[in-house]
Amino acid sequence: MEIREIAGESSANQTYLHLALNDAVSAYQQTHETISHHPPLTEETATPELTSLHHTLELQRATTLILASCCVEALANLYLAHKTTPEQFAVLERVNFLEKWTVVPSFLVPNYSFPRDGELYHDLKRLRACRNGIIHLKEEVSREGSVMHPGSYPDPGSDEHLFVARCGSLPERLLAHLASFDKTDAVMQLAMVLATAPMMRVFRLAGERRNGPNSG
Repeated sequence: MEIREIAGESSANQTYLHLALNDAVSAYQQTHETISHHPPLTEETATPELTSLHHTLELQRATTLILASCCVEALANLYLAHKTTPEQFAVLERVNFLEKWTVVPSFLVPNYSFPRDGELYHDLKRLRACRNGIIHLKEEVSREGSVMHPGSYPDPGSDEHLFVARCGSLPERLLAHLASFDKTDAVMQLAMVLATAPMMRVFRLAGERRNGPNSG
């Protein structure tokens, strides 16, 4: 089908998603830093404090991965909304977010490509696998000591801390890649959404300082 660009403006509703992602990554990193000053979690070291820290880290990891998935897909959908008609959007928005970034732009931008051998692609593909493992969670089930169903929850990788941290910058890195091919106003609209989130965070932190315990 022929796809042509549709000019327009957009709301910044997803800015709050990006703010939430930034907060989630920060919280995860803080907990990871705290855990790094403790011994590894074993039966011998499993104090209530250390056990609670590891539980908190796992909660924050899941939260970060889900929010990163939401941000990546929302940004791709916003791009499609600016570049396509409503009828075209209804077809293209059904594909998964991996294809929305790696394949779909090639229908919209001449010479678009997305190398499969780089960190950006591997992070995006890994995020989709983690997202699916959480959203479509299947618990491990054992009977009489034998595993009947292996489950699907994504186990942390050896570089999980680095990967989760990179998820915080994944929307910006994807947009930077897209912008190297697409020079239209549609990309500028996406950039404005991403630029708004850190500004709102600064304003929020400034307000929290003004309204802190010593503000009176």
